Amino acid sequence: MPTPGSPERSKRPSITKSREACFVSHSKSGTPQHRKHCFDGVYDRDDPVHYFTTLKPYDYRTPGHAQPIFRRCLSQLQRLRNVTRPTVLDLCCGYGVNAALINHDLTMDDLYRHYARATRQAPANRVASDRRFFKIHRRAGRTVRVIGLDVAPRALSYATEVGLLDESMTVNLESETLSFEQRATVARADLIMVTGGLSYIGVRTFLRLLSAFPQDRRPWIAFLPLRHMDVRGLEALFRKHGMVTEAWEDRAFKHREFTDAGERDALLEQIDDRVDPVEAPPSETCLEAVFYLARPPADAARAPLAGLVEGRPSGSRAIAEAAWSSRQ
Repeated sequence: MPTPGSPERSKRPSITKSREACFVSHSKSGTPQHRKHCFDGVYDRDDPVHYFTTLKPYDYRTPGHAQPIFRRCLSQLQRLRNVTRPTVLDLCCGYGVNAALINHDLTMDDLYRHYARATRQAPANRVASDRRFFKIHRRAGRTVRVIGLDVAPRALSYATEVGLLDESMTVNLESETLSFEQRATVARADLIMVTGGLSYIGVRTFLRLLSAFPQDRRPWIAFLPLRHMDVRGLEALFRKHGMVTEAWEDRAFKHREFTDAGERDALLEQIDDRVDPVEAPPSETCLEAVFYLARPPADAARAPLAGLVEGRPSGSRAIAEAAWSSRQ
């Protein structure tokens, strides 16, 4: 893997200087605070071509790591809740990358290749072409229902038009509350998932989401914050709502490579051994994400975290998961 300052690094696209960095981690109270490079210019366009071509040189990977874990969570939710088609709320969903990976026979590399080819298309033709692409790769059998929530209206419009989202909501829950209709939509979710979005949201967002659910039907919340982030504020919130939060301690997952040595040094300095649950030392070449899952204690007892992350369930869970997977 190239290190900062290597020849490969010099070939990467430059980032607009006015957006060099932003404060995007969380303090104990859940307030964004630490320094990380911003890619704000790629998040709300008419299609995700610029998003993928900008992030590809930094090898952005978190949604790909999350894909099999999210699928296993959904298989267990289907079993535990006896639902035919689980519903997912994709928080900070953007262009629907998580939905593309969960409901289609695609990988992150497939998406990178597809959108690299799309650079040769006229922008006006991309939505129709992408709609055909995702239709071809739709997983056979049951898929999950996906509700997308984001502050980026053009990205949400794209994800809906190409068939990745069943419903979408444009709302900033750090500063706004859910409407009555939005609360009803959110309350249908069995799983709330978020990959890269935790750089921009905190306790306020999750407090407003959880207020939409009855006490006897809490969702599972699967999230992958960056390793330097302090999520104790979120854990305290989930605990108040009768949920237990577990972190996967065996390893962290590659998020993306550092943009430069400055970002590397700033973020590695922010990693606090007192709040970092991962036993292995942090990477010096890439940002890493940690998998967390918050859910009711009874569900945690019936579907252990190790099986969800590693994919090695046993006993009746293995039979149920194999049966569910065979129908996908």
